[in-house]
Amino acid sequence: MDEKYVLQRFQRQKIITIDQLVQLLKSSVITARRRLKKWQTFTSINKNGRYYSLPQTPVFDKNGLWKYQTVLFSKHGNLKQTIVELIRASSKGLSAVEIADIVGISPNSSFLSQIKNVSGVRREKHKGRFTYLSDSPEIYDRQKHRWA
Repeated sequence: MDEKYVLQRFQRQKIITIDQLVQLLKSSVITARRRLKKWQTFTSINKNGRYYSLPQTPVFDKNGLWKYQTVLFSKHGNLKQTIVELIRASSKGLSAVEIADIVGISPNSSFLSQIKNVSGVRREKHKGRFTYLSDSPEIYDRQKHRWA
């Protein structure tokens, strides 16, 4: 299939799954994955990373997120990288509820319970709730100072 035609269809659709791309390209999954890499596509951070978007398609918000229908993309990378960046950029750190609200996952998600062990993040109790802060000393000090 003509790559220009496939790219035009992909751009019109805004997002695509690997199965849809395989059909459009009339190729194997391996070839489709190579094209996704060549085109430097974004991978969704929800929906099990099933969706892809061309780099010129997303219009990211102030958090670096773009939602199309129910599919969420991040300019920061995968879900873990996105959460670390959201915490780093926050003025006072973020609670699990705030993180869940921003990225659209359940506050009781097992994923959030693992964040405390991620490089780049510290978890501390503040006013009876756990708050996630940056582990960078300068950012951590600034975030903690704003608790007062």
